Amino acid sequence: TTPRSSMNYTIVPPTKYSTDPRVNEICKAVGNGKLDRQSAQAAAWNICNKMSWDQLANKSIHHLGGIPDSPYFTQEQLYRAQSIVAAVDERVAEAKDNAPQATPGRTAASAAPVR
Repeated sequence: TTPRSSMNYTIVPPTKYSTDPRVNEICKAVGNGKLDRQSAQAAAWNICNKMSWDQLANKSIHHLGGIPDSPYFTQEQLYRAQSIVAAVDERVAEAKDNAPQATPGRTAASAAPVR
């Protein structure tokens, strides 16, 4: 939906709605203009709402006045959404692998090498 001046909006961090770091990555990329909103929306629904790609492909917009329903997402948007999910999965996994590992009795901060 296009923002309107007649509406009241509150900016909130993505973490208010999801603790999944992939959602934060997607929101940052949309905010930086790197992803289109529809593809990002499909990716977010796949992650947060556990909607399958088939469910997303079958989602439609119901029009009034006898106008036929139209798909909510194009095949191209769904293809990009699948790529988005694969990319954020990889980035989050890499970040987790590169994070300092805590050992019993030591915190992650104290386990970091001293330079």
